[in-house]
Amino acid sequence: MTWRETLISVSLGKMPADLLITGGKLVNVNTREIYPADVAIADGRIAVVGNVSRCRGPKTSIVRANGCYLLPGFIDSHMHTEDSQVTLTELSRALLPHGVTTVLHAHEAVNVLGLRGQEMILDEIRRIPLKVYIQAPPSVPWAEGLETPGSSVSIEDVSEMLQWQETASLGESDVFDILNLDESILEKIEAASAVRKPVNGHAAMVKGDRLMAVAAGAFHDDHENYTPEELMTKLRLGMRVMLREFNMPVLAPAVAQGLVDTRNMMMATDDKPIHWIVKEGGVDEALRKAIEYGIDPITAIQMATINSAIHFRLDLDIGSISPGRIADIVISRSLEEPKARSVIANGILVAHRGKFLLDLPAYKYPDWAKQTMNLSDPVSPSDFEIMPGFDAGEVEVNVIKISEGGFVRALEPQRFTVRGGKLII
Repeated sequence: MTWRETLISVSLGKMPADLLITGGKLVNVNTREIYPADVAIADGRIAVVGNVSRCRGPKTSIVRANGCYLLPGFIDSHMHTEDSQVTLTELSRALLPHGVTTVLHAHEAVNVLGLRGQEMILDEIRRIPLKVYIQAPPSVPWAEGLETPGSSVSIEDVSEMLQWQETASLGESDVFDILNLDESILEKIEAASAVRKPVNGHAAMVKGDRLMAVAAGAFHDDHENYTPEELMTKLRLGMRVMLREFNMPVLAPAVAQGLVDTRNMMMATDDKPIHWIVKEGGVDEALRKAIEYGIDPITAIQMATINSAIHFRLDLDIGSISPGRIADIVISRSLEEPKARSVIANGILVAHRGKFLLDLPAYKYPDWAKQTMNLSDPVSPSDFEIMPGFDAGEVEVNVIKISEGGFVRALEPQRFTVRGGKLII
C-alpha cells in the first residue's frame, strides 16, 4: 500500500496506527487554537488528530504526553550547516533533541567542491532523520573577492540542483550582482522562477531605490534584518523576512506590538557552532528569545513552523500537526518557554529528555572530499603576526566583536602597542 492508502485506512479504523500520542494539548498553527487532542501516526505521517481510539492495535506504540503541548517540529529557514563545524549526520544528533526537525541548508560545500560536493551532501541528506532542504547556491564564492573558491557553479549546475526534490529555493546572491544586472545571476534566478522556487535574499541595510530594485527583480526573502524599520520596509515590499536569535532584543519588541501581520515572518540561525547548538539549541533558542522579548507564544511558534513551510512550498508535508503531513512533533511542558521533552521525527520517537535515541551510523565521505586544503608553504606562527608598517608606538585597530553564539556583530576600535614592528596583542 502507498502511504496515502495507509493513512486513509487508519483514519477509517480499518488498520491500526504505528504510533499514538495521547493526552496532549495540540497547538494548532493553522487556526491559533490550543485544545486536547491525540495523534495517530502511520507510515511516518499523521493519520488522525483528535479521537484515536479506533486506531489502536496490539502492536501500536504509545507515547503519553501527560498534558504537555504538542508543537510542530521547528524549521530553521536559513542555516549554513557546515558552519556548525560538524557533518549533517552529527548535526542530526544535536538538533533533533532540541525539536529542530528541518533545516534549509545554505551553501558551503559547493564553494570548495562544486556540484559534486552538493551531490555528496544530497546523498548524506537522504540517509539521516533530520530533514534538510537545499538552497541551491547561484554563485561560488557568494561574494567575489572575499573568498577563494575551489570550484564554480554554472547555469547547468544550478538548473540541475533546482530539479532535485530536496531543493527548496535558489540560495542567497550578492546584492550588487543584482543591482549590476549580472547576466549569470539573473539567468539563474530565471531558472528558479521557471520551477516556481523562491529566491533567497541577502540585502543587509539596503534602502531606497536599491531595495526596490532587488525586491522587484530578485529576492523573495531576506535573513539580514537589523532594525524594525528595515524589517517593516521589506515586509511592505512583499518580501518575507527572517528573524535571528542575536537580533531578537531589537526586532521582537517591535513585532510584539501587534501592529503588523506576522504571516510573512520566519526564524533562522544563519550560523551557529556546534558547542552552542548542543548547549542552547538551534532555531528553538530563537523561538524562546522571541517569546522572552514579547512576541505571543503561538505567533512565535507559527514563525518557527508553518510560516517557513508555506514560504518554501513545503506546507503539504511539514509545518503543522495535520492529517497527511509528515509526523514531526515536539512535546513540550511549557508554551512560554518551549523546550523539547520528547521529539517525534518522520513518525519515530527520536529523542527524549535531551537524549538522541537512534543508532545513526557516521557518513563515510569520499577521499576526494578530504583533500581540499592546499597550502603552498607550511603554516608558521609568523603568518599570524600583524605588521602595521612602523617600529614602535600605538595604533588604533578595529576589533571584530563576536557574540557568545559565534556571530560577528560589530567592529570596536581599540588601541594596541607596536613594538619591534609588530602589533602586541
